[in-house]
Amino acid sequence: MRGFLAILVTLWTAVSAAAQDGSLPALHRVTGVAADDVLNVRAGPAADTEIVGTLAPGATGVEVIRTEGGWGLVNAGERAGWAALRFLEAEPGGTLAEAGALGCFGTEPFWNLRIAPGATAVLTSPENMEGDGYGIGGLSRMPSPLEKYLVDGSGPAGAVTAIIQRAECNDGMSDRAFGLDVSVVLSGEGRRVLSGCCTLGE
Repeated sequence: MRGFLAILVTLWTAVSAAAQDGSLPALHRVTGVAADDVLNVRAGPAADTEIVGTLAPGATGVEVIRTEGGWGLVNAGERAGWAALRFLEAEPGGTLAEAGALGCFGTEPFWNLRIAPGATAVLTSPENMEGDGYGIGGLSRMPSPLEKYLVDGSGPAGAVTAIIQRAECNDGMSDRAFGLDVSVVLSGEGRRVLSGCCTLGE
């Protein structure tokens, strides 16, 4: 019976953690840090791990990718690390569902997709990296329980469809972490699929 209860507690903990992270990634701001101090970003979710970066007092737009034991995974410069959640406060409208802006990108080949609130998304693809790119539709939620988002339209290379969803993602070129995965399908002649990551904010 004790073993069964232990299993139930473990399952409940896992479900609670998943539910808590259901709104992540999300934008936060640094709070409770003195003006002449910084918030340390550490190599692991513990106070005795190496400091790998810092966040300025009052810093905004800090994207928390996931949480673990009172710590949040964030990016500081070109690498990811862990900051104490007691010094991070969620920003209003800072979740994917309320995203004011998204920046998506990929490598090999390099491309980027910029999505701004109330504006047309702009995709710069391998075919037109030297140009202005082309506009496609805005962000809309797909009818899916997994909370996927769609951007679609057409441009010089034909139809464009991008699907964005929550999933841990790495850009393959840095030690940064991302909580949104994107796949962009360019149809037309020689259909291509571009894979990459997205970050909240500009």
